[in-house]
Amino acid sequence: MKQFSFNQKCVLITGASSGIGEALSQKIASQASHLILVARNVEKLKTLQKKLENQLKVSVYQLDLCDFSAIDDFAREMKNQHLSIDVLIHNAGISQRSLAKETSEETELKIWNTNYFGPVRLTKKLLVLMPAKPSKIVVISSIVGVFGYPFRSTYSATKHALKGYFESLALEEKSNGLEVHFVLPGRVRTDISKKALRGDGQHHDKMDEGQAIGISAERCADDIVKAVNRGKVKVLIGGKELLMVKLYSIFPNVFKNIALKELKNG
Repeated sequence: MKQFSFNQKCVLITGASSGIGEALSQKIASQASHLILVARNVEKLKTLQKKLENQLKVSVYQLDLCDFSAIDDFAREMKNQHLSIDVLIHNAGISQRSLAKETSEETELKIWNTNYFGPVRLTKKLLVLMPAKPSKIVVISSIVGVFGYPFRSTYSATKHALKGYFESLALEEKSNGLEVHFVLPGRVRTDISKKALRGDGQHHDKMDEGQAIGISAERCADDIVKAVNRGKVKVLIGGKELLMVKLYSIFPNVFKNIALKELKNG
């Protein structure tokens, strides 16, 4: 695959107000010509915009991926501006910290809408604005998009679904120049575990111990950009927890024992 560069590209990033999304915005700003940053927290986006706008054009939009009509309005605004989007980075997402049997349908639906149905709807609305050859979609997934894990049943299911959908889309749109990249982070020091939903829909409000010693969002963003530039379709990013992916496929019983220990420890 030919070497890619973000140089002079128009890049749209969801979930750009914090964590990996914010780090990606700062990393790509030195190369791109236009950043379109979307998130629910528009005040944080405006702060980031002020920090970056001396380097390139930065547009910010408030968008909740659970709000399908808002997605439609946003896509319509992009079309009205006659934009050509080179790279779409699906970073927005919400995690889970609850047993499957204790997770309400309302909570499950919020996770599905944020992680799967929202990104899929946005993609379908924006494909017409991605005529470049190549155009890129970067899906920020998770290692639990490879395997199931305790307390993450719905979250894991959404990540598995993203893989199936975007692998299919990549095949369908290959002749149109679309390339899809999957990023599977392990432990990254962001607020994702704090913002994860319990079964009743309330925030977990605690950072996982393992995540607290994970890699920085900045290192994660750096690895993502390098992987996309090199044309890697799938990239694992993190520390020793990435061994779980190999254990899952090579030593499934060992993997299962580790997962059951996590379940026991709660």
